[in-house]
Amino acid sequence: MDAKDNIGRTPNGSPSPILPTRRYDVDWLRVIALLLLILYHGVISFQPWAAKAIYFIENGESLAWLWIPMEMINPWRIPLLFFISGMGLRFAMERRSTLRLLADRSRRILLPAVAGFFLFCPLNLLLFQNYHDLDPQWIPNPGHLWFLFNIFAYVLLLLPVVALCKKFPGNRFIRLCCILAGKPYVLLCLLLVPYALEGQLLQPKYFSLFLFTLHGFVIGMLCFSTGFLMASTGNTFFNSARSLRFTTLALAFGLYAVRLFAFRLENTSNLLNGAECILWILAALGFAAAHLNQDSPALKQLCPAVYPVYILHLPVQLALASVLFPLNAPALLKLILLASGTFATSWALYEIIRRIPFLRPLFGMKSQSKSISQS
Repeated sequence: MDAKDNIGRTPNGSPSPILPTRRYDVDWLRVIALLLLILYHGVISFQPWAAKAIYFIENGESLAWLWIPMEMINPWRIPLLFFISGMGLRFAMERRSTLRLLADRSRRILLPAVAGFFLFCPLNLLLFQNYHDLDPQWIPNPGHLWFLFNIFAYVLLLLPVVALCKKFPGNRFIRLCCILAGKPYVLLCLLLVPYALEGQLLQPKYFSLFLFTLHGFVIGMLCFSTGFLMASTGNTFFNSARSLRFTTLALAFGLYAVRLFAFRLENTSNLLNGAECILWILAALGFAAAHLNQDSPALKQLCPAVYPVYILHLPVQLALASVLFPLNAPALLKLILLASGTFATSWALYEIIRRIPFLRPLFGMKSQSKSISQS
């Protein structure tokens, strides 16, 4: 599809991109990202630095070799979620006024983040303290929900852009984005530059450390803004990502190989890290566009659960780890039980919570009346 085929007309006659009614591939990527997150956090509990570095309950027998494949997803797993969140903001903008959009994001993002800060995330530290026989303290903290605070900050920063896009839907900048997004290799070159420069200019000590760092906030904003702009081109971006998918995957694997064999995953070039980050994101979106852009009964069940399961999974994991890790069992078996048990238990809790109206907003779920009317 050519970029011009993705341009429609607004009621006043100005050109405007035609946005898809639903991108099921983006929904599937949310689900896959959640499953990767549960596995990733499970693997951390089997690393020799887990307890000292990030207060995870750590198994006595390590599986340090598993960190090699985890390092492959480490530079892009969080940026991908920011990218998708920016797309989500653009899609949601179509159905709401600017003020209604802000109210919706405050309810769906800020409220669960604040609730988690005071009610859920302190459980993580409490479980860690209990496992190590430390004095128990209830310490409010953002924990794994720091991601939500960042997203809400990005929403606020992008709100003037949202208002302008709603007032001038066929503006020249968006039309230019449509044209450039319709040229796959031009798009690839244009996206590589800011991501590589971000890493080179900020020079983070650890590229994959996004939590509470300037680098983490900046690359998150870059991904969020890019996702917003690319979603503004309608299907044009997704068609280009689809046509680029084998190229971006090969380049991403190549840069990971450089990190692994040339740098031994240490002191790697941040210029290459930034490029690798966006290449993996483009590859994921491209393969998803090619194979996952279709609805299914499984997706209908999984998609509404992503947000609450994300909120629940870490305290559930730490609780299960405190039971599993003292057992005399092989480490790999413990990891399998930990990851599968975390998902199953979090899902079971989600099934309970979604049936309790006053708890639903604390986990980012719509009210039952709204969810029924929009289903």
